[in-house]
Amino acid sequence: MTIEMIHYAVLAVLVVAAILDARSSKIPNWSIYLLLAIFGVKAAVFPDAVDLYVQIGAAAVVFIVGLGGFALGAFGAGAVKLLSATTLFLPIEHGLALAAILFGAAFVFTFLFMFVRGMFGSEDSKWASMRKRIVPLSWPIGAMTAIALFYF
Repeated sequence: MTIEMIHYAVLAVLVVAAILDARSSKIPNWSIYLLLAIFGVKAAVFPDAVDLYVQIGAAAVVFIVGLGGFALGAFGAGAVKLLSATTLFLPIEHGLALAAILFGAAFVFTFLFMFVRGMFGSEDSKWASMRKRIVPLSWPIGAMTAIALFYF
């Protein structure tokens, strides 16, 4: 087993969560639990690749800041949990670059979902992202995490 296999497992969970988020406008809790379990495996199998306390501290900070954003209505609780769980896998030394990538991806996906909704959206669509005026935040979170895992 290599560290890249764990990164592919994280990416697979994020892809499924993003599709389910676009479909139902909810990020399932099992995806968060699965990411936490994958982090546990990573910490157990590759203890030298994980600075455990720094990663957990960073995830806690993201969660607390995210709760503030949730309280203000900026984004949903599922996105807060997903971003906190993915923070466990991100290189903390690239935090500012990753934040910029996250905001840039949110900007791009906002226009992408607006375009797709304009072309294919309808009130009776089975996909929540095509019925409502929402942008599933799991998409920019997944894009940022994929860039972090495979390019940093």
